[in-house]
Amino acid sequence: MKSSPRRALRMGAARGPPGPRGRWAARILLSAPTSSLSPGTMSISEVVQRARAAFNSGKARPLQFRIQQLEGLRRMIREREKDLVGALTADLHKNEWNAYYEEIVYILEEIDYVIQKLPEWAADEPVEKTPQTQQDEPYIHSEPLGVVLVIGAWNYPFSLTIQPMVGAIAAGNAVLIKPSELSENTASLLAAVIPQYLDKDLYAVICGGVPETTEVLKERFDHILCTGSTAVGKIVMAAAAKHLTPVTLGLGGKNPCYVDKDCDLDIACRRIAWGKFMNSGQNCVGPDYILCDPSIQNQIVEKLKKSLKEFYGEDAKKSRDYGRIINCQHFQRIMGLMEGQKVAHGGAGDAATRYIAPTILMDVDPQSQVMQEEVFGPIMPIVCVRGLEEAIQFINQREKALALYVFSLNDKVIKKMITETSSGGVTANDIMVHSTVHSLPYGGVGSSGMGSYRGWESFKTFSHRRSCLVRPLLNEESLKARYPPSPAKMPRH
Repeated sequence: MKSSPRRALRMGAARGPPGPRGRWAARILLSAPTSSLSPGTMSISEVVQRARAAFNSGKARPLQFRIQQLEGLRRMIREREKDLVGALTADLHKNEWNAYYEEIVYILEEIDYVIQKLPEWAADEPVEKTPQTQQDEPYIHSEPLGVVLVIGAWNYPFSLTIQPMVGAIAAGNAVLIKPSELSENTASLLAAVIPQYLDKDLYAVICGGVPETTEVLKERFDHILCTGSTAVGKIVMAAAAKHLTPVTLGLGGKNPCYVDKDCDLDIACRRIAWGKFMNSGQNCVGPDYILCDPSIQNQIVEKLKKSLKEFYGEDAKKSRDYGRIINCQHFQRIMGLMEGQKVAHGGAGDAATRYIAPTILMDVDPQSQVMQEEVFGPIMPIVCVRGLEEAIQFINQREKALALYVFSLNDKVIKKMITETSSGGVTANDIMVHSTVHSLPYGGVGSSGMGSYRGWESFKTFSHRRSCLVRPLLNEESLKARYPPSPAKMPRH
């Protein structure tokens, strides 16, 4: 289905009209409406200009100031944790435990890690000298880019917005964040509390929908990081190109999960079920579909069903650990993907509450609609392939995914899958764990994105690594050969 730019913006980083709000949400929205800007009555252009003026003043550059701002962000998370949990509950039906362990804890760990490493990262980096520069001082100096725009996503509305911000602050930039309006409670909370803990001029929150996103993309930034759909990524790139602004894009994709016959299926299926149905399947690095030999398909179905019962009980709708679809538009889209499919488990939905049962589809035709677009919901298609070679061929015939998963007891199978395919990241014998490691870059490749961030990669992404050389005003005689007039004969070596 083709999308207009407006529709793509709405469906990607902000994918559709917001869902119903609860009592808690109403309280937050009164304090910071999603159509407002931060600071209050300023236009988007004025907010950007104010951030640039603050950056140009130089106050974001000192290392101690950056650390103080990161400490302020950490204090905000700890002091407003209950409010954050409440916003995530209102937006995505996350309970306190899920909100903390899916979003909050990793940001706290990232901040601690960055604060610890920042003096080392920010120090000038000596480089190897050439024969002609033995008396010189060549080094790399990391300098901030300027004013950075971070466009967040609604499926993990706190972590996917704040984690890039951590790296941008650490690198010494001014940062504007644009949360998704679909997760409007989290967006409103960020707009309300960030000015209370961070420098109001350097760091701002721009809330709103498609009109606000369109306006903010007209402004000139020094880097844009966007998490969203491929369609949104194209819009962001087109806007950035007008100003030659570099971009980092974390996009979607159909993440394959190959299950080898030589595998502990009980453990594999338990881990797959956890990663697939977390956040009701609304997870950009979750497994999108399973590839397996026909001989183990029925076993996988039964073991997935067993794990689902263990996690969510007989009726996932009653489970406090099972999420809801973000809005009615996505609910209808996901339900439509099941049409004509062989449902081995689940399949039920309740439009009033935006609930879709954990669903398993078997004997799925690779040409069917559910295999043509990212599911981004609680539906697990199983496609049968005959062995590792056919699985690799299947994966390589499609767009590169954000993540790839392989389950096997055979190290050769794992190594072959890694070396003969391409994806943003890989986890073998588990799901999503690679995306939680601060020392591993997080990002896509091809249609699943470009660039990366997290930990040291974030610092590099939001810095210009400037080549510097300091030469003494001495030893002029040694440079005589470079000056005219040139010798009549070339020297012999």
